[in-house]
Parts: sequence; C-alpha cells; structure tokens
Amino acid sequence: MDLSDYLKSEIARRSLSVRKAADHIGISHVTLLRILSGETPNLDTLRKLSGWAYADLAFLLQLLGYHIETKNVELDRLARLVEYDPSYRRLFDLIEKLGPEELEYAVDYLEYLTWRLGSGPPASGEPRAAESVPPESPGEQDNSDDVDQKTRSPADMPMRSEG
Repeated sequence: MDLSDYLKSEIARRSLSVRKAADHIGISHVTLLRILSGETPNLDTLRKLSGWAYADLAFLLQLLGYHIETKNVELDRLARLVEYDPSYRRLFDLIEKLGPEELEYAVDYLEYLTWRLGSGPPASGEPRAAESVPPESPGEQDNSDDVDQKTRSPADMPMRSEG
C-alpha cells in the first residue's frame, strides 16, 4: 500500500468525493488529485493529510517509501495493524473518543473477551474482575439456552462491579 492507495481507501470509507475530501483536508482538489495519481506532497500538505486521516506523520512518510527507524516496537506493530486492516483504524478512531475510565473498561472487556473465546489469559497476566467469575459446574448449566457461549453479544456478558 502506498499513500495514494491509503488516501483512496480513506476517501471511499468516508463516502466522499475528491472535492469534498480536499475541502475537509484543507487543500485544493487539484492537489489531492495529483497526490492520488502518485505525486509526493510537500510537508505542509502531508501534515494536513495526517490530521484529516488521524494518521501519524511517520506512517504517511512510510507510505511514501521513507524508512522511519523507531525503537518503539509497539508503535511499529500498531502501524502495521492499521496499515493492513481497516478494522483497526475504526477501533483506534473509537478508542480516541474514550475517557480514562471508559478506556480502562474497554481494555477489561477486550481481555475478558479474549479469555472467554479461549485465547488464553490476558496479556498482562493480571487477573481481571471478569475472570474471577467461576464457570458453571456441569450440574448448574441451563440446557434451555442453546446459544453457544462464544456467540453471545456484549449485552449478554456480565458487567464488572463498580465498587
């Protein structure tokens, strides 16, 4: 994927025309068309693109073919995830809107979901509140519920206590 492909996918994801996207970015539609055809934007335009796409400037530079050396393994890993899977981009857009308490709850839920789906214990190794709920013993199972535990919706999952 290069910068042109990335921008085309962002424009399509947002259901915008090139003119509307250019207006949102703060550049002329002609400039955007040149970038979409493969021309390299100047740094000021690249900054505007970065802000509009909620993408790190280093990530956009990598899409242009520049090798950015970082010592942050997690950042490199996140950049690869976002680059190759639009679902991660959506996830990070949502995460940015959360406050600290909401973010902690989201992390708790994702760790619980990972545990519930059988992917092993949480990455942090710390037991979470959701994990302390013991599984039902065979004699206590409700056979009237034919829904597989792995296919339950978030609304069916137990809430963590706030006290």
